[in-house]
Amino acid sequence: MAKCAWLRSNITSVINAHLDVAPDLDDVRGNTFYYLTAYASTAGFEDLEKPPGSLDDFRQLSTALFSESFLERQRQSFAWLKAQLSAALVDDLVAMQSYSSWLEILVDTMLNGSVPVDTRRYTGHATGDTQTTLEVRQITLRGKTLKKAWKNFMTEHGSEYHLLDDQDANWTPDQTSTAHSFYGTTPALYDDTLSSSLLHNLIAVPYHERMNDLAPYKRFHTEFSATRAFSCAVFRATMVATGTSEGCAGLEHMWRCNDEGYAGILMLQFATSTPASAGQRGFCVPKAIIESWKTTVQQIVNERPAAPMDSPGLPCSELWNNERLAKLHGEQNTLWPDVVHGPERGLRFLGFAPGLVSCARMTMGNTGHSAWRTVHFSKAAHEHLKQNLVGIYAIQYVAESTKYHARLIARLKSLKYGH
Repeated sequence: MAKCAWLRSNITSVINAHLDVAPDLDDVRGNTFYYLTAYASTAGFEDLEKPPGSLDDFRQLSTALFSESFLERQRQSFAWLKAQLSAALVDDLVAMQSYSSWLEILVDTMLNGSVPVDTRRYTGHATGDTQTTLEVRQITLRGKTLKKAWKNFMTEHGSEYHLLDDQDANWTPDQTSTAHSFYGTTPALYDDTLSSSLLHNLIAVPYHERMNDLAPYKRFHTEFSATRAFSCAVFRATMVATGTSEGCAGLEHMWRCNDEGYAGILMLQFATSTPASAGQRGFCVPKAIIESWKTTVQQIVNERPAAPMDSPGLPCSELWNNERLAKLHGEQNTLWPDVVHGPERGLRFLGFAPGLVSCARMTMGNTGHSAWRTVHFSKAAHEHLKQNLVGIYAIQYVAESTKYHARLIARLKSLKYGH
């Protein structure tokens, strides 16, 4: 079987030549991404730095690049996702990454099955004082739909796990307080065995993090809503599940930590200080300018290559003091703040009552306090997160069949086996 059977055959033949000669992981990844973008260009996708407007838009790009078997798995995964989350929420989540960023994530995930993972990429920065003794708590959601299962869990056990979303519509991250924030992802993006070092370095070295619309940097971000973080993880897992043939957005993915087995997505919980921890600087993007802020950030991203904030030759002061951005933030500081908070897209409908915002944009119950997220830039901000990691969760979903569905399955089985 071809090592890159998930690609169209004309791309696979080129990439396999690199895989057959004991390749360097970064070399193969770079070449694969190069050929994908080249073929995308010939298929009419000239601007891969803009975000897809919908899952269907991304599906059109997939059709030009991936094999028929891959496309069928992707179709099934996307259909499942659309049945679980509202169309508005799905469109918001797909728009948080550019076409090229989603392609990079897919390439990384697919190649991890063909090329040995360079563990130094994830654990090379681990130090003795960043180990955690926290135990992973397994959560199993049960319900006829994912949304109902999550709602049932939050109603019955959310307070026990401190996962309940704060519904104070007047709260903003520029107020001085301590709040819980969350980050969700799928272990399918990394390795099936997670170490304490890796959990901490997901914060400091978020290799699978891509550009976001709050800043022109690839940096770790958290949500003030457990529901939103969970939804983001489900969405992200769905985008890569086509490569693992798991379906259900990685919610059945098996992985290990500290010699124990777990299933589902990974969610980290932090006790964070707002607007920033002591000695740090935070900036809160006002709701009224969030759309202008995101547009300006995208313009800056398009003008220069995406890069980590601390990479050589990337002047942070120049970006923060960019004339267009400076008009929005109005600050005289020379560097990016340690943390930047921004409202979720649901808050752009300022005329709606909080409950209607939830129904219209977020579906799963996010309003007020919960509808904000944070991008963490500086090493000090990352250290604050690592020192305040208070929960690690594995969240799986077990769908409950309706009585009609159960009877139908039983009938089909009886016909198959003749009794």
